[in-house]
Amino acid sequence: LNFHNNYLLADFLAAGNSIIEICQCFLNHRNKFLQLYHRYCRNKPLGEALRREQQSDGVIAKFFAECQKRAGHPLPLSAYLLKPVQRITKYQLLLKEVHRHCGDQAKPHVDEALSSMLDLLAQLNTAMHQLHIAGFVGDLSQMGALRFQNECDIYTFKKRTRRLNKAQRRQLFLFDGGLLFCKKRSQSVPYASEYYEHKLSIPHRH
Repeated sequence: LNFHNNYLLADFLAAGNSIIEICQCFLNHRNKFLQLYHRYCRNKPLGEALRREQQSDGVIAKFFAECQKRAGHPLPLSAYLLKPVQRITKYQLLLKEVHRHCGDQAKPHVDEALSSMLDLLAQLNTAMHQLHIAGFVGDLSQMGALRFQNECDIYTFKKRTRRLNKAQRRQLFLFDGGLLFCKKRSQSVPYASEYYEHKLSIPHRH
């Protein structure tokens, strides 16, 4: 809240009605957005699992309900924990709406700001899913944004016999920094509905 109230809001007010200046605000604070929201999104699955676990305890659930009543909050705790994620997704919707109504001179600036915020959302989406992948040697956050994922059959070729091995079912994760091949596991993980084990990676070469 300190960042939004004391820095972001101040810059937006200073920009006035200038669409170009407003777009520049998004670009100037892009890295700060990433710094603030990346950690929150990365920990959100674990936090949500912990909240559900605590809510299953009748005593704790009653305590939370009493806190909500005393604070006069109309929504449960889960709704407020979701708000930061909802907030960061609204910026790109706002910029898309601005793009529809702005003049030709401002459109390139809106396009740049929109592209920056969409890339930010892709990185945050990666943060919320990266805990689902185990066994990767390295820092997944350095792989960049998650652009695509899909499940498929992978065949390996035996040079000696010149035959294909039996198909292996793999989940593919395409990042800016490379391609990860993972195996879906059935083990129960508290913070994840799906759990993958890293098997192979192909780095992106410039």
